[in-house]
Amino acid sequence: MIDDALAKAEIEQGLAAVCAYCERYHNSQRGDEVMCGQLCGGPEKRKAFPQYKGPLEGNISVICYLCGNEADTMVNIGGKMLGVCRRMGPNNQTCLDKFKLSLQGVKNIVVKEHIVPVVGAKE
Repeated sequence: MIDDALAKAEIEQGLAAVCAYCERYHNSQRGDEVMCGQLCGGPEKRKAFPQYKGPLEGNISVICYLCGNEADTMVNIGGKMLGVCRRMGPNNQTCLDKFKLSLQGVKNIVVKEHIVPVVGAKE
């Protein structure tokens, strides 16, 4: 079981929420250092965390994989939907900005952005 307070602290320090809540990540400790033993791959590897194991399974398109908040945008990575939000974070960047920056220099990747409608919003 992943300690929620620890995961939130790691996210605040810049670790992606998908990693902070991943059992494989937390089970691969080496001394005081936590290292991911799985090369599951995120968007910069043209993948959407296929080896992820943890409480976010099945919800990776409705939460922001970076900060863990509710996603308001989904991106299609290799046929799998990955949630991202547009909330402002450190350095005046949104998670969507950080996501796009992480793809700089990645070749042969097409990102299709889908805006997620807010349930209950007035039109």
